Amino acid sequence: MFTENPVDLVILDMIMPGMKGEEVLQALRSISPDVPVVVSSGFMSEEQRDRLKEFGIEDFLDKPYRDQDVINSVTKILSRGRSAANPAGAVRFVKSAVKPETVSRVSH
Repeated sequence: MFTENPVDLVILDMIMPGMKGEEVLQALRSISPDVPVVVSSGFMSEEQRDRLKEFGIEDFLDKPYRDQDVINSVTKILSRGRSAANPAGAVRFVKSAVKPETVSRVSH
């Protein structure tokens, strides 16, 4: 997916069926080491956070979070720079627990 369709940012839930979030993160980093990642979790120990920071996590979203929390995180991260996949610096699509009508486009 990442090699064919580059993305600007990943919001990764740590609890998923089939694969643990940390396993997904390791696989993601081997494919796309520079893509910004925001980790979403209902509970995470400080040790777990520290371990994930070694993978270059940009931000953490603690559940339950508000739509505005996601918007703020995405805006903060993408405002740091433009990616090759999205030189205009806009979020074309955000898939998370946020309602699509709330975050359809975030621009700088």
